[in-house]
Amino acid sequence: TNDTVWKEHWKKDLIKFNFVRFMFSVDAVGVHYEYLRFPGDWTTTSTNIDSILQLPNVKGLVHCVIQNLNVTRIGELIDWCQQRSLWLDIALLDTHHYLHLTNLPEPHKDSAIKHLERILEKYPQESFTAMIENSLRMIKLSVFDRESWQTFKANIGMRDRLRGNSFERVIADLLVTYNFTII
Repeated sequence: TNDTVWKEHWKKDLIKFNFVRFMFSVDAVGVHYEYLRFPGDWTTTSTNIDSILQLPNVKGLVHCVIQNLNVTRIGELIDWCQQRSLWLDIALLDTHHYLHLTNLPEPHKDSAIKHLERILEKYPQESFTAMIENSLRMIKLSVFDRESWQTFKANIGMRDRLRGNSFERVIADLLVTYNFTII
């Protein structure tokens, strides 16, 4: 579930089970969540997740798809999950090549590398460590592809106009790269 809807009366149904496993689809926290999971509201989603986790028979799992739009924000999601003792499953985006983790111009690539290295220093032995290491290797080995980046800019621009939101306003660490001029 993306957990945008939670009804309190569902608790009495869920409590009837011995064990309930909830998988929450969350790719970022705060305004970054709201951008990626448009038109989701982070306050509502996080409150709903916290309500569900209060049930004694519930174990939660967060499933996150890592991509170029959230790679420098994964640490915030990891911290949020750790605070709630939520298992975190990280998967690589395997569709929409323009959103792929490796579609990063140099300034953002460097930022992503530093961010992932900090995560590995902070959380060296966690369930998600191997995926962070794989992501880091992929980014380090990637070669910038102008055509893919132009496709990214065109698709994100179109999506933002359609949704009435703004990539530039929300994802400040990509602002420089979004306006990155490619000759």
